[in-house]
Amino acid sequence: AFYFGVMQLVNRPQMTATEFLGFQEENLRLMAPNLARVQSQGLSPFLARRYRILDRAGALPEPPDDLEGQAIELEYVSPLAKLQKAGEARAVLSWANGLAQLAQATEDRGVMDNLDGDASAAILHEAYGPPPAAMRDPRRRDELREQRRQILAQQQQVEQENVAADTAATVAHAEQARTLSAGRAAA
Repeated sequence: AFYFGVMQLVNRPQMTATEFLGFQEENLRLMAPNLARVQSQGLSPFLARRYRILDRAGALPEPPDDLEGQAIELEYVSPLAKLQKAGEARAVLSWANGLAQLAQATEDRGVMDNLDGDASAAILHEAYGPPPAAMRDPRRRDELREQRRQILAQQQQVEQENVAADTAATVAHAEQARTLSAGRAAA
């Protein structure tokens, strides 16, 4: 009966995804004490016990070679914890959008210097939970950035050389015109 009003709102077909997530987050926030108790007193010990039983019975597959001899830890992430991470991700996105609007309104792109793009990307990756392979290795990311920087530097150098060539041509034409003018004046 306590959730009846909220459940009536959730079943509205015209509800946006943002509204739905807000109601979902509120529901989980209300249920947080019970969910935490279930996780700490019921589910986590059950999973650990079940894993040990399967391990003793030899029912678990052999670990991959790169994990051989290493301890394996089970980690259960509750729906509440996932929702909290999603809330953090929404906050980061909202803040980034706010910064972009502020930068546009004040015509000061320096406002965006407050945003750490790599840290924000890591928060979004953790919150939304795509496979680890979706996140590029930092070394490869840095290589790509260096390649882009070098290409930009080459483009700027070519542009500067074109400007210098145009300037030299203009000076040469001016010198030629001055020489012709001086020659006509002497004749």
